[in-house]
Amino acid sequence: MRQCSRIDAQFENIFGAPQRGQRRNTDLESIVKREAEGSRIPESLQLAATFQSSAVVRYGGVVSHQRDITDRMDYEARGLDIANTLAEPVAQFDRWFSEAIAANVVEPNAMVLSTVAPNGNPSSRAVLLKAFSGDGFVFYTNLGSAKARDIAANPVVSLLFLWLPLHRQVRITGLAQAVDDDTADAYFDSRPREARIGAIASPQSSVIESRDWLELRISEIARDERISRPEHWGGYRVQPQGFEFWQGRPDRLHDRIRYLPAGDSWERARLAP
Repeated sequence: MRQCSRIDAQFENIFGAPQRGQRRNTDLESIVKREAEGSRIPESLQLAATFQSSAVVRYGGVVSHQRDITDRMDYEARGLDIANTLAEPVAQFDRWFSEAIAANVVEPNAMVLSTVAPNGNPSSRAVLLKAFSGDGFVFYTNLGSAKARDIAANPVVSLLFLWLPLHRQVRITGLAQAVDDDTADAYFDSRPREARIGAIASPQSSVIESRDWLELRISEIARDERISRPEHWGGYRVQPQGFEFWQGRPDRLHDRIRYLPAGDSWERARLAP
């Protein structure tokens, strides 16, 4: 907000303030004209001008714009075909996950978890995958959080892994089911003490009055010698119902291999990019 107000003031200083309620389009052409006339254009306005004639200044300190993204990257990675994928999608995921680790991808276990609320509104957030096997993909969270409430109403979720250095992504759909208490206890006890305290202290997704309030709760809980898993914290295992492995290729002709259940096995198919 401070940045918007500053840019707005600079526009007014150079171009003059518009009448109240009026709007003025300020594009790259007009800024170049001012530069030709000898006016010094601040760097922040030059940046605003790169929005390609879409910057709009309105009296009252509000700058609205549509930023056109024109950068493109052409993917040159090796291809993906059904013939070079494994029959089991979890085994294929394990292969790609290992390659992401070998390529030093930052937090390769980071995934976007998407859920749907009872009113039909979707939500997405990044969480960390903590285990996976043929039984599913496991993550942990506060059981009173928004994601947990969504899952209670509709357990169908989507997971998305994006490994940009490899030009790869994996999309998984499935049913989220709570892990058992022993599994949740074992993982909770393996976490650093500070992380366990934070999990107890934070009423995740709830409105809190201040950071100070949260830090006070943390200091109070930290007095306890034993930090055990609270009832409001646990994990979910997403049992997959479908996979898609995506490999970026040149000219946007990407490779997409889908896995769907077919009895006791999985059926693979190529999807158009």
